[in-house]
Amino acid sequence: MLNHLYSLRKIFSNFHPILAKDLAYRIKKREDKVISHNREYFVQRVCTRSPLTYYRNNNHISVFPPSDRVGSVIDVKSFEESRDELFSLDVVLGKSFFDQFAELQKNVPMPCVRQYGSSYNSEYADVNSNAKTFYLTRCSTNSENIAYSLVVKNTSNVFYSVKVQ
Repeated sequence: MLNHLYSLRKIFSNFHPILAKDLAYRIKKREDKVISHNREYFVQRVCTRSPLTYYRNNNHISVFPPSDRVGSVIDVKSFEESRDELFSLDVVLGKSFFDQFAELQKNVPMPCVRQYGSSYNSEYADVNSNAKTFYLTRCSTNSENIAYSLVVKNTSNVFYSVKVQ
């Protein structure tokens, strides 16, 4: 990892001197962090970048907690069928944009999880593509038989792992 940071410093040193000095300071600060902390610390940091908490919302497993800020939560197939409907809200000039946006967000149904491409037997997995038999897995693609994992790519039969390729 340190070699990668040194090569970045070398590449960016050809740019504007003030930017290069600022970048050199940031890279040095990152190097000091890498040296001063152990590997588990960085694994924890990677795992906590994205929300790994799932909630029971409207009889679905969802990343959205039951609250008044989010509208109804529906399953992925229902969302795909209804997303072509136009959801609109009349703009009121005297009202705050953020209040109107919050009202629109309450009226639009949200999918309980996000799945891209073809997914099979992966109802309890979020932000995955081409998933086959995923369970409580997030940010994975082109894999099968994955459970309790984060960022798994082009792999099969993985359990309780982070960043597997």
